[in-house]
Amino acid sequence: MRGLVLAEKPSLMRAIESAYKNGGTFPFTLDFAAFHGHLMRLAMPGDYCDEWGGPWDEKYLPMVPDQFRYLPDDAASVAKIMSKIKVGKYDFLVNACDAEREGEHIFWSFYEANGLKLPVKRLWCSTTLETDLQKALHDLKDASVFQHLREAAAFRAQFDWLTGMNFSRAVSLKVRAKSNIGRVVTPTLKMVVDRELEIRNFVPQNFYEVGVTMQKREKFPGIVLVPPELKQTRFPNEKSANDAKAGLGKTGTVENVVAKRTATKAPTLYSTTELQKDANKYFKFRASKTDSIAQDLYEAGYISYPRTSCRFLPTSMVPEIPNLLKPMEAFPELATALKLVTPAAITAATSGKDYIDDAKLTDHHALIPTVKKVDPSKLTEDQKKIYLLVAKRLLSIFLPAYTVDSTTVMVDSNGWKIKASGKAVVDPGFSILYTSEKKNVILPPLNKGDQVDITGSSIRKGQTTPPDRYTDKSLLDAMANAGKFVSSAEQRAILREAEGIGTPATRSDILEKLASDKTNLCRIEKGHYYPTDFGMALVDAIKDREITSPAITAKWEKKLRDLQDNGHPEKFKADMLEFIKVETADILAKVSVDLSVYQFERLGVCPICGHDVVCSKNYYRCVNYKADKDPCTFIVKRAEVMGTKISVAEMKLMLSGQKTKEKKLKRKDGSEYVAALVIADGKIVPAFAMENKKPKPINEENIDIKDGLCTCPCCGKGQVFLQRDYYTCTGRNSGCRFLIPKEFCKAPISPEDVKGLVAGKTVGPFNFTWKNGGKGTRKLKGAPGMRDGVKTFKLEFVDP
Repeated sequence: MRGLVLAEKPSLMRAIESAYKNGGTFPFTLDFAAFHGHLMRLAMPGDYCDEWGGPWDEKYLPMVPDQFRYLPDDAASVAKIMSKIKVGKYDFLVNACDAEREGEHIFWSFYEANGLKLPVKRLWCSTTLETDLQKALHDLKDASVFQHLREAAAFRAQFDWLTGMNFSRAVSLKVRAKSNIGRVVTPTLKMVVDRELEIRNFVPQNFYEVGVTMQKREKFPGIVLVPPELKQTRFPNEKSANDAKAGLGKTGTVENVVAKRTATKAPTLYSTTELQKDANKYFKFRASKTDSIAQDLYEAGYISYPRTSCRFLPTSMVPEIPNLLKPMEAFPELATALKLVTPAAITAATSGKDYIDDAKLTDHHALIPTVKKVDPSKLTEDQKKIYLLVAKRLLSIFLPAYTVDSTTVMVDSNGWKIKASGKAVVDPGFSILYTSEKKNVILPPLNKGDQVDITGSSIRKGQTTPPDRYTDKSLLDAMANAGKFVSSAEQRAILREAEGIGTPATRSDILEKLASDKTNLCRIEKGHYYPTDFGMALVDAIKDREITSPAITAKWEKKLRDLQDNGHPEKFKADMLEFIKVETADILAKVSVDLSVYQFERLGVCPICGHDVVCSKNYYRCVNYKADKDPCTFIVKRAEVMGTKISVAEMKLMLSGQKTKEKKLKRKDGSEYVAALVIADGKIVPAFAMENKKPKPINEENIDIKDGLCTCPCCGKGQVFLQRDYYTCTGRNSGCRFLIPKEFCKAPISPEDVKGLVAGKTVGPFNFTWKNGGKGTRKLKGAPGMRDGVKTFKLEFVDP
């Protein structure tokens, strides 16, 4: 009998072919071919019918194909393999794709789309070791053994197509803006948006800590614990901290000494996600960049397959470990650590299940270096960085544990409890591979009952801070641990087993999609994710929909696993189609908000309200122009400003606080003159007009800050002063967004009012006149906030 092995990738094909040639006698003859991952893709809506491919329309939703179709994503590779199959006169095919759900999908989407009828055998192996592959070749399974896994793979792809295509169109139609909705990308976007809301709504709280200097032969630091719980060091107000400081005596008594030694082993080996996280942590690499570099190293043969969720090695690889360490000798920075690796150390690391565990293998083992010799001079700097990360992680497991002696001392002084902590590294162990800025804190020898002198104390004022914005590292971690974003214990367990949302092969693509100008969902500044105005508004519009939560993955992953274990594909299909039908109808019925303004190009910050200014067909306008809530008045005709046309580049320039080049302008009487244009008080004016009317130029270098009312609450550097009709900041031209109108709803705002608002006070009452002519009395308070990473300051009404 003659068969054709179809491997998922060329490197795997070569490994299987080598194992076959060296594997003794087989009852069949094999030829070999390879995919390059997915060669097929699910057809787009327009490939099914003209109505689905034309202008989006509610009447065509939901779109549910009678039969899902696959089309070539790499037509040349498909044709090459099909030609080999047709001329080869094979009796059977061997599915040698990865030993997991997605491997089934890659093979069977190709098989079915190309109308193949040959019998199929399954090679099931999670390593590329020759002995393991030979064992798998001698034990080829019938494809029917994996029938339910195959069905689950197909339905997972169909589910993502149905949710993505139908929900994206339904939401887009109801918010009047093209929206990218998906099972993974939308919950990830909501994580970013929720974090942004946490930051914007965060109210800083002052706290006070009482530091103490003690002495017993040598001086050492301590800190007073807050009674009565004695669990924290932060006093809520200055008075309580002063009471503690004043209450300390000149001496203290040691009440308790706890000393312990902690030995920390090296972490488990790299999965794709863990490598991406560390590359972002150490080198600020985006996940996509790490993927690209790792792929290059893999194709060069220097590291193992770079898309894996596993962090363990199989027992069959243990004999290969000395050979895996050999190429590291080419790197001088690893020489010291390599000398510490002994046969006994290798045995110790591989005898337990900390790093070697067959039960925890997935379709691929952990990401490690290969036995191929490396010439460091032939690697780029970035390739060297990633290779060394992978090499160090493997090498570290054969080094001693990082061992630390820690001591905690409790001292009583007049009833106040003082805690002192010391730490000393006994053995740096594997940490010698990594740069560390940790310093030893040595305490003098102390015993219970000892007297210590209190030689000094001080109060440190601090302020609580909001959570950090996501980076690639923290967002990848959030995706991998998505269970913490759901309330159901069962769903948390499912997501933990599924290792979160997304896969090692797709997470970097999801992050790229989030930050893409095309989707307009997030932007990245200095490595941190900021949701765009559109991303914020989109999540707000659909925040109650199931598609915004990782729970949707947990719910349907449970159903997929039930299908894998128990079958009944017809039930899964019925449940899936019912969900798509009901949820699509619900979106169309309940989601309704106009986000069309966000589809236009963002040009800069509105000079009136601090929101985005966008470019539509005929106007430059604030996204909040005529909004239902906090409407803004900034709007400029593109072609009718003093007889001249304002280009996009010129508008961007003016929004950044600069002036245009000189332009030919017209007065109302038709006469012409030449002047540059600037934005002043929310209007475009000739530059000379602005200079003539300004009481002082907004220039931090030459403004007399003695005239300032107070320090700006937004930038913290400039001074707040009155400029014509607005209280603004001397740092306005540098991007500060502080702006309060001198007259707010026809009520005058005095300098004293502004001082009070900035100080956090409620001022007023004021007699306001609304735009509709109505009148009312309200007080005002300042509302510090954050917009696109820049601090803002708005006014809010307070009932008198």
